[in-house]
Amino acid sequence: MERIVVHPAYWRRGYGSTIAKWGVDLADIDGVDQGVLATSIGADLFRNVGYRLITDLHVEGDERDPEGVTFAALKHTAKAKGSGVGCNVI
Repeated sequence: MERIVVHPAYWRRGYGSTIAKWGVDLADIDGVDQGVLATSIGADLFRNVGYRLITDLHVEGDERDPEGVTFAALKHTAKAKGSGVGCNVI
């Protein structure tokens, strides 16, 4: 997964989790591990669908953004290839 974006007006309704879970299900079907870099709100979403935290990363700021930014690196380890967990494929 590269990016999940939900308009703030639709946060906390399950849309992001549904999309992330679908991506996890596809990765499990194909037997492919996934890694993501996420901001704090995104990290919570990915943890809730089964990713585990690898590490937190902080990028130092500069004169334009003195606070910098913090990311979480997370990983989903795929279940057995072809298990079809949580996804019906026709």
